Amino acid sequence: MGYYIIGMDLGGTKIASALLDTDLDVVKSDTVYTRTDAGPEGVADQMAEAVERLTEGIGKESVLGVGVASAGLVEPGTGNVLYSPNLQWRDVPLRRMLSERLHQEVYVDNDVNMAALGELHFGAGKGVRHMVCVFVGTGIGSGIVIDGHLYEGANGFAGEVGHTTIQWDGPPCPSGNPGCWESYASGTAMARRAREALDRGEQSLMPELVGGDLSKLRVEVISEAELRGDALARRIIEETGEFLGAGLSNLVNTLNPDLIVLGGGVIRGVPQLYELAQASVRRRALPDAVEALRFAKARFGREAGVIGAGVLVKLAGRP
Repeated sequence: MGYYIIGMDLGGTKIASALLDTDLDVVKSDTVYTRTDAGPEGVADQMAEAVERLTEGIGKESVLGVGVASAGLVEPGTGNVLYSPNLQWRDVPLRRMLSERLHQEVYVDNDVNMAALGELHFGAGKGVRHMVCVFVGTGIGSGIVIDGHLYEGANGFAGEVGHTTIQWDGPPCPSGNPGCWESYASGTAMARRAREALDRGEQSLMPELVGGDLSKLRVEVISEAELRGDALARRIIEETGEFLGAGLSNLVNTLNPDLIVLGGGVIRGVPQLYELAQASVRRRALPDAVEALRFAKARFGREAGVIGAGVLVKLAGRP
């Protein structure tokens, strides 16, 4: 009889789940939209139903554990989601709720930390001792590896780099702090700056690409416009490369990593940013800190969360 692991990536938009073998290869996958309106109990029911679908025909006795990579701040050890704005949750005992429904070993941690674990053990960071994984999407998060181990900080909240300040009087962030890094360098920030420029009357292909509905303007649209020679799109991408480089330079000067891994939907959707951010870091950071610094793209794309959640089960000593 073969053994399996369930990896789950819980976000405010979707719940991505996968049945993994013990080498963390995906055997079967499942994705549903997150019913945040149903509250924590309803979402926990959705997650349990996903596990039922994934284990149909193999039996739960073949499942060695369930790992969950959750958006938000997760208390180490307890699996409690202390705060997740995307899920609209506070103080949710997710690990306990799932254990009661599944009668399985359940492990819960922050989604970006789990993605970093996946890269450390099976991806771009394999064998690296000092690494920062930065994932750029709707916001910006990071997983920090020091001396070969994930660094979670005193209360498990290390890596919330998107809420470091790069402009003291910058635009407001949902965190309550003005001038956060992700208010400049995230996908949300790119789309906001594009809409602001269009509202000022700047010319661009972007309105045509979204059929005149600027609410549909996403980073992929900006990237497509840039590839077609659009000057506004090019400027937004180049600015974002500098904003990314500024924040990354702070991390390089503070942590002196061997490797920076860049991933997330914005890096995938706007591939130009990978080179632009590197060039900015090499101009800005201390020369001695960047001399041996390497960059890599995240190996695991959309599956980073589920793979990382599977690593969490493996590190707990299951298989």
